[in-house]
Amino acid sequence: MSEFKSKSGKQAIIFNAVRGTLIVGDAATPLADNAWFIINAYAAVTTLPYEDANSTTGRIFKSPDSGNAITPAVGDDVYPLTMTKICKADASIATEKGTIDVTDDCEQGYNAMIVDGFTDISGDVAAFLKFNVPGGGIAPTQDEFLNRFWDIQDDDGAGVYVLTAKNDDDIFLAILQNSDQIAVADIQVWLMVPAILSSNTLDKPLKGVQNLDFSWVKAQGPASVYQRTTNASETVF
Repeated sequence: MSEFKSKSGKQAIIFNAVRGTLIVGDAATPLADNAWFIINAYAAVTTLPYEDANSTTGRIFKSPDSGNAITPAVGDDVYPLTMTKICKADASIATEKGTIDVTDDCEQGYNAMIVDGFTDISGDVAAFLKFNVPGGGIAPTQDEFLNRFWDIQDDDGAGVYVLTAKNDDDIFLAILQNSDQIAVADIQVWLMVPAILSSNTLDKPLKGVQNLDFSWVKAQGPASVYQRTTNASETVF
């Protein structure tokens, strides 16, 4: 008999999903097995999953095993995604449904609302700033996140200088909520959301650890709870 049990936040892992080079569908080349992709375009007659009445692009999916490979049709274009773990201490995700006040004098002393069809999604991640030992420098994903707020100037000490201007691009967050349940036939439960890094804090306590905390809000594109049944040939993370 199945049981339903609570889990600690330790079992949740956050990944930064980074886009690779666009794969243009040619109706001949199958997608790699057990790999993550984000849909950029649908063909009129598509082989990609999750097409709806609006042909919503921006949806993420993981390809099946080799026996069920997906071969994108001409017009089916996807970006491959590389998942990089974001080391965190604590994280939170908040959602709020939008409402419209429809209170009038027939409501008998109570306020009345209807939904407006929109949901706010946002979150916070508490993390520690990590430095390369030996050699200095910070972790690549942290460098990428800092670049959402700061120009990055690199100086090799030998006369080569590189400026990376502040980057306002969205990121894509993939949050595996039950990392202890990834055996074959287990169902992985993910939160998938395009995000804008909206703020970050770099505390420098005298008697504490330097942190890298950031907040985010949902960017353009669909967000979803993604439930994947683990197959025998995949590596989850």
